[in-house]
Amino acid sequence: MMDTLSLQDALSWGILDEDSLRQQIEMKRKEVALQHHPYKISELPNGRWQTYVRDEATGKLKQVKAASYDKMLSKLYSTYKAIVASNTLTLTKLYEKWLAYRKETVANPNTVLRDEQHYKRYFEGQDFFEKDVTQIHRPELKAFCCSVIRGETMNDRTRGKKKEGPMSRKEWGNVKAILNGMFIYAIENEWIQINPLNNMTFDRGLFRPVTHRDKTTQVFNTEEEAEFKAWCLERYDETKDTAYMLPVLNFHLGLRIGEAVTLKWSDWRDNRYLDIQRTEFKNRGSYEISVADHTKTFKPRTVLLSKTAVSILTRLKADTQSEEWIFTRKGERLTERQANYVFEKYSGAKGKKTKFSHKVRKTCGSNMRKAGFTSKQCADYLGNSVRVFEEHYEYDTETDQEFLARLDAMTA
Repeated sequence: MMDTLSLQDALSWGILDEDSLRQQIEMKRKEVALQHHPYKISELPNGRWQTYVRDEATGKLKQVKAASYDKMLSKLYSTYKAIVASNTLTLTKLYEKWLAYRKETVANPNTVLRDEQHYKRYFEGQDFFEKDVTQIHRPELKAFCCSVIRGETMNDRTRGKKKEGPMSRKEWGNVKAILNGMFIYAIENEWIQINPLNNMTFDRGLFRPVTHRDKTTQVFNTEEEAEFKAWCLERYDETKDTAYMLPVLNFHLGLRIGEAVTLKWSDWRDNRYLDIQRTEFKNRGSYEISVADHTKTFKPRTVLLSKTAVSILTRLKADTQSEEWIFTRKGERLTERQANYVFEKYSGAKGKKTKFSHKVRKTCGSNMRKAGFTSKQCADYLGNSVRVFEEHYEYDTETDQEFLARLDAMTA
């Protein structure tokens, strides 16, 4: 589609003839009017023209008159212009079609819910989304994307706690996935030929700078781990509540919390093997909690158990009355929320900032790496890729005193 400035330049340079262009526009308008008008247009004895159109509000026919046939067509074009516009495939309409299709083809309803949340937060109500999909050009799409990245299109849906400034690369990846999905869906339906977002790059200065995570917040150091384990074991001795034993075991397994609370005794086999093959699932729309027969990555794995992990499982087996679930409370399977409450209770008792179950998972991976396992072995054990492990799971778990002792020994 030619923009206004280009059209003005073409006219001023004589590339387009203004009179010829005006005639073509008028002819096209008449064609559109006649194409959509279903009623007869008649000339009256006095030389005027009349016809009928249906009132959208009442559904009744109303008479329309004009001084000439051409003026009648102009009036009809104005009437049907809105209908023509309604047939245009805008980005908003494409999103609605794509979302309906996505609800039919995506297994996890939480994924669709996140898409809806991102759309409402960054795209809903934007003028750009009323553009004809078939007429979108890369430069204008890139300019719009840059405004999204800068946070200029953000709708305040955080109850007054609006996050200012640009988004992170990770957040942009989630938002960009919506546009990509829409354009791919349009290609599959042959509404467009190419994805205008393909290979589009953005200046890294647009994004919010990455805040490097410190080991003090991401893992338990050796002292913190020992103190937390001791506290959990003390509570377990008092209550026999398996929720207190879960983090103790997980320092040796590094499971996702959803995997840990869905472990069954049948998963423990041949003493030194534990099969990880399911996870807890919470529907974010209905808040219904269930057990999914697959892991988060849809890849089951088997972990080898240390002697310490075996002794913990042996103790649990002797104490529990459950023949199905490893972690239970009052005969029912322990939930993620109940398991995470242990971490909150501990931090409250000790006056410390809460480190939740995922930090235990990172601590396990970091300890394995420190013990000499390769990144690939650690990643496989946790059920991650090597890249994810190296970027997000590998931290130093030593205390400053331990580090200094080794440093002094090296320089002695």
